[in-house]
Amino acid sequence: MCTWTWGSQVERLTTSASRVSISLLQCASPRPPHALIADIQVTVAGTWHGVHRFHFYESAMLSTVRPLVGPEEGGTIVTLTSKSDHSFRSSAICRFGIELAVGIHLPVANRLACLAPPIGGAAVRHVPIFVSNNGQQFVFSEHHFSYLRRLLITSIWPTSGPADGGTFVRIGGVGFSQRPATLSHLLCKFNVSVVPAIFISAAEIACYSPEV
Repeated sequence: MCTWTWGSQVERLTTSASRVSISLLQCASPRPPHALIADIQVTVAGTWHGVHRFHFYESAMLSTVRPLVGPEEGGTIVTLTSKSDHSFRSSAICRFGIELAVGIHLPVANRLACLAPPIGGAAVRHVPIFVSNNGQQFVFSEHHFSYLRRLLITSIWPTSGPADGGTFVRIGGVGFSQRPATLSHLLCKFNVSVVPAIFISAAEIACYSPEV
């Protein structure tokens, strides 16, 4: 049996414990009555064993997750922003579908960055994103991440235009997707100038050249 105590033993709850191995027991945490810090003790045959501190936390409620697309080889830094000011603990991690991803803590308390894992040859390329503060209970972020095939650029036409911009540049290739365009993630870069791209097909996009 596990006993959870809040304050000076004024409030106490018990939950059943199950034996995992000769050196390991497990019990489910109860819903805290008010305070988010409790002392936990294990009772075996009427004998109390140890006192350990357990911290309850509020589940993270996410407001934004960006970006929502990335290459199939992984490596995309995905930033999750919580609706509350202090939602992510130092142990927070992400999960993309069934694949775990290490959490990278940012200076802002309500933001967490996770490195998208590679997808390999998996058939499912549109996976849900989850987040957990303890590596056990995961909360669905209500967002999905799309893995894209590696882009291959085969043609650009025309390759020149007036310095005041406005040239309609068509870019041919393999691996273009409409989802990045829907999310405003499909872009063209002319040196340091970034402009929106127009999705035409899986083999072609286009963009207007900027003024230089």
